[in-house]
Amino acid sequence: KAILFMNKDQLEGDLSYSVAPNEFAEVVQQSIIKAAYALRDADCIVLTSGAGLGVDSGLPDFRGANGFWRAYPPMKELGIEFSEMSDPQWFKDDPEFAWGFWSHRYHLYNNCQPHTGFDIMKKWCDTITPQSWFCFTSNVDGGWQKMGFPEEKVYECHGTVHRLQCTEPCSNKIWETDPSYIPSHSADFRIATELIPMCIYCNKVARPCVMMFGDSQYIEDYQEQKYKYFDQIGQYNKVVVVEIGAGEAVPTVRYFGESVVQNNESYVLIRINPNDYEIPFTANNRHVSIPLGGLEALQKIDCLL
Repeated sequence: KAILFMNKDQLEGDLSYSVAPNEFAEVVQQSIIKAAYALRDADCIVLTSGAGLGVDSGLPDFRGANGFWRAYPPMKELGIEFSEMSDPQWFKDDPEFAWGFWSHRYHLYNNCQPHTGFDIMKKWCDTITPQSWFCFTSNVDGGWQKMGFPEEKVYECHGTVHRLQCTEPCSNKIWETDPSYIPSHSADFRIATELIPMCIYCNKVARPCVMMFGDSQYIEDYQEQKYKYFDQIGQYNKVVVVEIGAGEAVPTVRYFGESVVQNNESYVLIRINPNDYEIPFTANNRHVSIPLGGLEALQKIDCLL
């Protein structure tokens, strides 16, 4: 099709196109081409991601109650939704149950091999903008670091299962999660009382250093130290935000990416999401929405770079 041979002049000034999934493949391809052109010109890449990024690695995204219950059938029997289970109060009321759930999540994430899309993005950072890239993610699985992205440049806005903290907390200190320290769970998602991870400073119940729902005890100091890197974004002229799998249910990542590009006419947002792909503003028609899964979209863009 002729659209495959469109040059940059034909596309310039129209870098935004909200694509519905039922539209022609040629239109999706046009968005892929626009994304590739934006990345070629970038002097800074900001990678952002939500739970949808991990789907191609085999991780659940907990999309809706049924999505959570498919991954955790015992919770369906109890009528507990994800937002209810991800409540820090469980660690005080029923730590055996809380750790049964979180030990499963930890081992699921720790044993997961991230998909090749991470390699693609790492290549972009190393070759297009080797000195100027940043990562902002709500993923708590540590997938970015596992694939070679430096820890200090991956800001995990909801924390990570690879750090633990005190439930009280007794201090602002956190520590690395030792895989051998996290027990296995039983079929009903409970662990033995004597296997509950304890705070290494006060010997009270420990918990993952993850921001849960209604969480006033989450220790964010470790992640906040990394946020300083985002202060550098304003010095670049052609910033491209690549957002993968960030949904509307908890829109932290979406809001961040939109805030980066909204007030600068030379910045571009590429939103990759098979469901929540729309972009609420179209200033200068420069932004790109791609209604595909993360891995597929990254592969298609990479073929044009």
